Amino acid sequence: MIDVKHLSKSFGDHLVLDDISEHIHPGEKVVVIGPSGSGKSTFLRCLNLLEIPTKGSITFDGTEITDPKVDIDRIRRQMGMVFQHFNLFPHLTVKKNLELAPSLLKLKDKEAISARADELLARVGLADKANAYPKSLSGGQQQRIAIARALLKDAPILILDEATASVDPESEAQIQQALNTLVAGRTVIVIAHKPSAVAGADQMVVMDHGRISACGTHSELANEAHVKALDDIALRNRITAQSATQSNATANATATQSADTKAQEVSHHA
Repeated sequence: MIDVKHLSKSFGDHLVLDDISEHIHPGEKVVVIGPSGSGKSTFLRCLNLLEIPTKGSITFDGTEITDPKVDIDRIRRQMGMVFQHFNLFPHLTVKKNLELAPSLLKLKDKEAISARADELLARVGLADKANAYPKSLSGGQQQRIAIARALLKDAPILILDEATASVDPESEAQIQQALNTLVAGRTVIVIAHKPSAVAGADQMVVMDHGRISACGTHSELANEAHVKALDDIALRNRITAQSATQSNATANATATQSADTKAQEVSHHA
């Protein structure tokens, strides 16, 4: 059980989270939605104190983890986290990436860790990649490895910070399929930009401008503009990404043209 009370987070003068309160029951799938910049990732990162809240409290299984006296490393062992960027160690094989943290923390003996790694690789469809290096894998494959790594310590809570935002639709479907078979019985908290990620959610949390603007089951919020806007959010994000790509392309073209012009000038004076 996670209980968040009056949580706020500021970066300097910029208030990112503003008086958030939320209750998450064991075994729930909680989907957090909202436009870019609404504070979703910061909220999730606060749950295991990757970001330290400015105000408020977070209680996990009766322990107030925002208390400075708490052993936060012990708490973090109860939470697996998958980021938008895969964060795999490039110098380690796929299997070594999975085995590293449990081995360092001595969560299990070496044989048990190895066997569990093999099992998870098989369940995400990448058993044949155990001895490969991350650079040889596609983005979707790397993300499935990151999910398997997060699950190897058998933490009861899995936090997915836009885990499918950087992969293509086919890879997203493969990742979602892997998750559906692996997270049974766990508490899952996931940021979503697409309606497909909302399927099976026990609770939806809608964020806007650092606050929770709506909260409830999908059926309870089905007629809310927030839920209907999911497609709009995804579309807006795609447009923003396309705009950034076009801007970069224009800048590159301008730089190339400028370089060509200078080269011609140098050639002319020569």
